[in-house]
Amino acid sequence: MERFAETGEMKPGNPDKLSPHEMFKTTQELVRFGNRTEKMENWRVLLAEGHLSFRQEMVKVLAGMREVNLVAKVANGWDVMFTSAQLKPDIILLDFDLPGLTGPEVTSLIKRGLPDTPVIMMLSGEDEGQMKLAAQCGASACLVKSLLAQDLPPLLEKLERGRRVSEGQD
Repeated sequence: MERFAETGEMKPGNPDKLSPHEMFKTTQELVRFGNRTEKMENWRVLLAEGHLSFRQEMVKVLAGMREVNLVAKVANGWDVMFTSAQLKPDIILLDFDLPGLTGPEVTSLIKRGLPDTPVIMMLSGEDEGQMKLAAQCGASACLVKSLLAQDLPPLLEKLERGRRVSEGQD
């Protein structure tokens, strides 16, 4: 798998075409993001955003949230599928308009393999059609990208309450 020269990030690709060596290398690259000490209340988050500048901003926002452990960041739908299967994150923050497989396509597929993993669909604006499609595909919530920093923490609190109830802690 090749890398973008300017950022060092993985180029979009189909995981079915990776050699075992490339898969191992890719997995090692993704795991290095998860170097914070994990606590039970921390959410292991996979960030999937097609736009480099927004992905970089989101990494900064997520780094400031003590309850979030960013385990991977990817730029296309195929990489979301591969990474989620390998790392099994607690939450997936997913761009609606991903290249490769779109957010709704990825959500439908992820829900087959990881049905209990919340998928939070990130939208460019409050588009009712996109929100409806995201819900039909199994997204747990939709958030507008420009409001993510303020809307994500309350959503994580709500998900944490639900996680505690399902684990019998509440």
